[in-house]
Amino acid sequence: MEPKVSLVQKQSVKLSMTQELQQAIALLQYSSQELISFLEEKTLDNPLIQLTPPSYTTTRKSNRVKKDSNSNWIEQLGHKEESLSEHLLKQLVLLNVSQSTKQKIHYLIDSLDDNGYLTIQYEDMKNQYPNMTESEWDYCVSVLQALEPNGVGARSLQECLMIQMKRNHFSEQDTVIIEFYFDSFANKKWKQIEKELNIPLQEIQNLADNIQTLHPRPGLRFKKEESPYIIPDFLVWKKDGKWQIQLVQDHIPNVQYHSDYYRTFAQHSDASVQEYLKHCTGEYNWLKKSLKSRKWTLERIMTTMVARQEAFFERGPAFIRPLSMREVADELHIHESTVSRAVRGKFFQTNHGTFPLKSLFSAAVGNPQEDQSTEQVKQALLKLIETEDKLKPLSDQQIVDLLHQQYIKVSRRTIAKYRDQLGILPSSKRKQYR
Repeated sequence: MEPKVSLVQKQSVKLSMTQELQQAIALLQYSSQELISFLEEKTLDNPLIQLTPPSYTTTRKSNRVKKDSNSNWIEQLGHKEESLSEHLLKQLVLLNVSQSTKQKIHYLIDSLDDNGYLTIQYEDMKNQYPNMTESEWDYCVSVLQALEPNGVGARSLQECLMIQMKRNHFSEQDTVIIEFYFDSFANKKWKQIEKELNIPLQEIQNLADNIQTLHPRPGLRFKKEESPYIIPDFLVWKKDGKWQIQLVQDHIPNVQYHSDYYRTFAQHSDASVQEYLKHCTGEYNWLKKSLKSRKWTLERIMTTMVARQEAFFERGPAFIRPLSMREVADELHIHESTVSRAVRGKFFQTNHGTFPLKSLFSAAVGNPQEDQSTEQVKQALLKLIETEDKLKPLSDQQIVDLLHQQYIKVSRRTIAKYRDQLGILPSSKRKQYR
């Protein structure tokens, strides 16, 4: 049978993702800082797009936040945080040891991690100093460990605590526990220690309390990271019984048409110049339209979320209700991905603090009809742990029973999972002895 070739006409509908559509989608998901950077780039590409300084018209509450963030800025000029390395090298200069020893200790200082722990072994040091003996290595390490901060130069958490305990004059019994029973102590297998050392649990508990005053990562206080100042995208407050929502835009420059530039070249007879001006004008019009659409979409989404999470805004995070992006999208007759893009990197400010928009979404737990969210359960769990009897901490099943009394119905396995996510130890390791 011979194959036949034929022409078939077929109609199909296909969505073409134009560059303008791609940019409009990107514009929606930009954070405030990303939007500002995007607009600045546009002014470089398009001479008809002009940015003018923003007008500061935000509410007095927002202005107060900004003012506080800039207070005493003159005092901060020239202020430089000292690093761990700099702090140790200042002490090293004053030591009464040979220049050769100082050089080796300097090398050790360069081998500390951010926590202040020593990351190399004797064998590693031998590669740098072939003639170095093991006793010399021990001496250099001991000199380093005698510097401030207390505990620096340790090679493990156990050694870090031992260094600090020695300098803080802990008892010989406490030293024995950390030196020889560290794993049992850390895992709260205290009855084993009680039996082998013949000491009461109360004394082990006292040691645990005193250990809390030490620094497990002594170098970390020298690692200063700038906390990013968050400018909220929305302000939400209540006035005369109604929720007020304001999209904060007074830090974003205004986009204006550079009419002077247009007039300069509008009379030019060159067709390519006219085409270029037409293209730039069209891009300006698109940008203004897209910015207006972005504002409209964000305000609609935020208004819906405030209405759906009124208990959160009224009483705080513990009262957040189950809410999905699909629910918001369905209510506004938009695609779920639009909601996802819109809330990305955005924040809102309320009387309870500043939160990411994504925090308003929370999955339902148990029967969806019971209207309890994951975040609500976690907040209730935290409250129970904070107020529990430390001598008789609550088991997961007891927590389940107490939450049931609050009409929050969850399983023991769910509580165990949330407890792990919140970094809360099981009851056997939370127990204290008095």
